[in-house]
Amino acid sequence: EFRLWLGGLPPSKPSAMLPDASTQYRREYKFVYHSQSFEDLREILSVNARPIQFGKQSVSEVRSIYFDDDRLTSALQSLDGIDPRNKVRIRWYDQHWPDDVIMFELKHKRSNYICKSRTPVAIKPGFQEQPFREIIAQLAAMLPEEQAAWLDAWSTPTMLVSYRREHFLDRDSAIRMTLDYDIQGYDQTGCAKPSNHGALREEDV
Repeated sequence: EFRLWLGGLPPSKPSAMLPDASTQYRREYKFVYHSQSFEDLREILSVNARPIQFGKQSVSEVRSIYFDDDRLTSALQSLDGIDPRNKVRIRWYDQHWPDDVIMFELKHKRSNYICKSRTPVAIKPGFQEQPFREIIAQLAAMLPEEQAAWLDAWSTPTMLVSYRREHFLDRDSAIRMTLDYDIQGYDQTGCAKPSNHGALREEDV
């Protein structure tokens, strides 16, 4: 998966957020390529853009757990291409399991415009051993009102998704591009606590 993010005007004004939260607006385009094109894509990006690095590693490891309601509204919105659509997730980077902070993200998509509000939340050690109900309670106590309301409505964990990501910045503009690969999913439905068993691999993407 190759993602191209273009800066653009926000579709609406941001909600009032707490100081530790941030709201981002952008235009986002996604393209899906067969894995056989990976090296060609990396070479094209390396020649025409500047590789950038976040953290200590040149290749980021991204892991997210998505939440939904009992009707899987968020998942169905994405599969059916419904516009606008929404996502509720927690995310962490470069760790198999988080051990200090996770990022709560509430993402709204309208056409190619993205509004994403994010709040870092300190977590207890042993994240993977904590029941989801405890994780959700920790999040709810720390989140701004709007984010907490979405989590309350969409509190069913559905999928843990992990992938590797390389970042590139266009040499002549603020356009940022990412190359995502080694995409894996782990079903969380019916799990009492986070699970990384039974990987579903997107080996051709």
